[in-house]
Amino acid sequence: MSLTSFIKKEKVKKLIDDTFKKPKITKKDIKIKAPPPSSYRSYDYMLIGMAFDYLLRFYLENKYKSKVNKRRWIVYEYFKNCYKYIMFNLPNISYIMFPKNAKSLKDLKIIIENDDSYNPITLQYNTEDKMSNNKKDDSFEDIVDYILNNENFASKSKKEKQFKMIFRSILNAEKNYQEYLNNGKLTEELIKSIIDLSKIEGYIRGGRFDNRLGEYKDEYFKDLKRLYQIIPDENFSYNNIYLNPSFGKGSKLVSGADCDIIIDNMLIDIKTTKSIRFTRNHWRQLIGYLTLIDFQNKYNIKSAGIYFSRYGYYFTFNTNKIYKADNYNDYYNEFLDIARS
Repeated sequence: MSLTSFIKKEKVKKLIDDTFKKPKITKKDIKIKAPPPSSYRSYDYMLIGMAFDYLLRFYLENKYKSKVNKRRWIVYEYFKNCYKYIMFNLPNISYIMFPKNAKSLKDLKIIIENDDSYNPITLQYNTEDKMSNNKKDDSFEDIVDYILNNENFASKSKKEKQFKMIFRSILNAEKNYQEYLNNGKLTEELIKSIIDLSKIEGYIRGGRFDNRLGEYKDEYFKDLKRLYQIIPDENFSYNNIYLNPSFGKGSKLVSGADCDIIIDNMLIDIKTTKSIRFTRNHWRQLIGYLTLIDFQNKYNIKSAGIYFSRYGYYFTFNTNKIYKADNYNDYYNEFLDIARS
């Protein structure tokens, strides 16, 4: 279960709908600035929505630098739970671990070839691909070379090929991401990488590998560049920006929850939709976030809402509508009871 699944429960939907009145977008004549290509289908809308989430987070990190607090990319969960996906040992790899404090592939702990004496916190590599009592530590480049180029690292099954593709895609994404943070230039290589990251994240969240990993439609580049161009150029004196934050014990309560962005006291969800409708599903999701934040008692959220990326428009409401509601305490307790049941 996750928050998204939890708020689809009939009891939860009724609880939220009966307790809070959904606000409306009252501003008139909001025009679309980045219309989607006419060729898009549901897959394309979903993919570009995820890709723009990455792009906006990268943009904020580049612009506000030290004020940004970020979690590691969700795609690294693939290595954290690698055998969940692989289901059997990869050729000559006896151990893979991605520690909690790891931030990039260089922090990946991997033991190549079976050896009962391995040290699980040491990056080790055997160039001869055979049992040896003289294991040695080698550079990350050696590990990369072995996984991507060594003929003895077989790619016979689909799962093994997927491992190589994912490893290569994340490796390229790390490089293009660092270049963007250094120079602030949106390149086609970065766009390719955020599309790859989106496809891998879809695999992590949904459990189905995207066979189109490494493929890019021409429309994607033009669309993402336009969405990037219309990001509002706001020069506010922000103190803290949280990218893709989770809610600690609140997230655990529903077996997983993370929002897109928290900027100081404002929570923002990103929607890259063709329309600018503020739906009941959007409303329930935001209410869910705010409830979990109250349970976690970490962030002091005073406003919440949605950034409609195709319109370059922020829609927000004051959270007093929620936290100061007459029957909020009753709602809060019932929400927790349902989550714990």
